Amino acid sequence: MVKNTLYEWKDQFNEATDVRCLGWQYIGEADYEYDGHNVKMWHRLVAPNGDSILQDHEWGPYEVPSKEECERVIHAILDKLNQGSATV
Repeated sequence: MVKNTLYEWKDQFNEATDVRCLGWQYIGEADYEYDGHNVKMWHRLVAPNGDSILQDHEWGPYEVPSKEECERVIHAILDKLNQGSATV
């Protein structure tokens, strides 16, 4: 969950956007509102081959996932791919 102050949120955002796991990378993009008080997040994972998978359904626009949450989702995607699922 996003922390209370924008300063703390930026620290949390910077930590989250540094997540890499098994060649995958989490990329969070911040969309700052004009008032400077609200920030919305867009989430995606980038596969080792460069393909991007949007993850906005996994995390909401006001959430910054933890490293553990990112790793959990990456492992879930890999499990689906290993089971032969065409959709992730």
